[in-house]
Amino acid sequence: ATETDGGVRLASVDCTAGRRLHINWGSGNELHLCDISQANANEESTSNGGHGSGKPPSKLTVLKWGWQSGAERRICYDCLQPWVDVQKERTAGLASDAGWWSRVLAYSRRVCEVLDGGAGGAGQGEARLPRGAPTNEEDLWIAARRVAWELLEIFYVNQPVSFTAQVQDFVGWLQRNSQVLAGFEKKAPQIEGTLKALYECAIPEMKETYWTSVQTLVFLGFNEAAIDLLVQHSAWTRWQNKDMAVKAQFEILESLITILQKMPRLAGSSNASAAVVGAAKVFTNASDFEVYRQKWLLACRQLLQNEVLWLECANSDEMTALGAKAVLSGLSGHEKTLRARAGTWTDLLCAQLLHRYSSLESFAELSSLTEYCIDSRDGAAAAAGSSGGDDGDGDGGVSFVADILLAILNDNVQEVISLCSQTLGPWFMAHAPDLFIDAKRQELQQMAGQQFERFVVEFTEALMPNTSMWQTVCDYLAWCPTWGEGALQIYLERLPV
Repeated sequence: ATETDGGVRLASVDCTAGRRLHINWGSGNELHLCDISQANANEESTSNGGHGSGKPPSKLTVLKWGWQSGAERRICYDCLQPWVDVQKERTAGLASDAGWWSRVLAYSRRVCEVLDGGAGGAGQGEARLPRGAPTNEEDLWIAARRVAWELLEIFYVNQPVSFTAQVQDFVGWLQRNSQVLAGFEKKAPQIEGTLKALYECAIPEMKETYWTSVQTLVFLGFNEAAIDLLVQHSAWTRWQNKDMAVKAQFEILESLITILQKMPRLAGSSNASAAVVGAAKVFTNASDFEVYRQKWLLACRQLLQNEVLWLECANSDEMTALGAKAVLSGLSGHEKTLRARAGTWTDLLCAQLLHRYSSLESFAELSSLTEYCIDSRDGAAAAAGSSGGDDGDGDGGVSFVADILLAILNDNVQEVISLCSQTLGPWFMAHAPDLFIDAKRQELQQMAGQQFERFVVEFTEALMPNTSMWQTVCDYLAWCPTWGEGALQIYLERLPV
């Protein structure tokens, strides 16, 4: 497909003088375009078979759009039964129960598992490294829907014990998806490939990517992976071999690893957050966390202020001195250091929440910080573009995530639904409405019986051109009391015998 005048051209059909174009709808998202030669039609009516005029013969073009790939069909099949189960329980009146959210949460987690399987990424509890960036259009389709789905689950489905725990769940989302969100830009380096290359080096700290990788991992909270990389530093082997020239390097590395192991983190709403926290010390009480954090920050500052140690380190290996100092600077919450290493606004937001604003108290504060990070990275991208270092598009690839997130934080549910509908397609809108439905939101109760059903019908229209999915179409339409019967009747009439 090619974009033209803000739209999308699916195909082009010639229709010149002496020809006629007939347009007919097929099943669902299917259009039949029949380009008929008038001369051929006249000759057929007189007897010569329609091929004596020398004009091109008539041509039939069938356009299908919306739902095509095998991975997308697999996701559809695997999510059907969990979706049907929720509809059955809702019809049975269970949606009014106080524990309904836990049933919807189980449904949401099941869908996340299906989407994870499609992209080959780590699950919510496996966050030792960020998920890999999408490598093709199919992975991109799955990844975009997975990150949006998880975001809705955090803010609309899960019932955390506190706002602080909800923010930590959100931080976990930023951590897991940092490479995915950068991958929407199609310019994100694959951190796993970078780490593999470093592990294969005899002296990895001589590589420019060594300390930048350590800093990225630390600033995004992947402490265990950062410690593993620090252990690869050649100073450890040299110190074991009694090489006194690396004494300062060894002391700094040893202190840095201890600081990372004792880094405090607030707990999220479930055990899944523990896997994200990794080597950090976890607190459930915000007051205890803050007391401990101040002592921990003091240890960071004391190491940074040991000028004699840093001078000795720089004399033996300046790159190690500069790299380790930058790590400690970021851990201490220095704005300039965090901004320099953040590749996208989501990375910057994650680093800010981990190392500067770890105790936010309201959605208004989180919204303001999010807007600041978006504006900061957009400004940096614009500056790079004006100097020839970028195409000037900023973080356009993840703009839909920014828009959805800001609408969530501003409690604008209708805007969230509208944005999801515009950017995430019919599959998402057929399955996501159950995440929005809250007994306290009367406007959603009304929409549930109207627009939400329409989303399901639109999704089945995307399935209809694939005749092998006729049973799936019927299964979805069976739960559409208003429009389902009529849509099903039209669909069955058009099915080939």
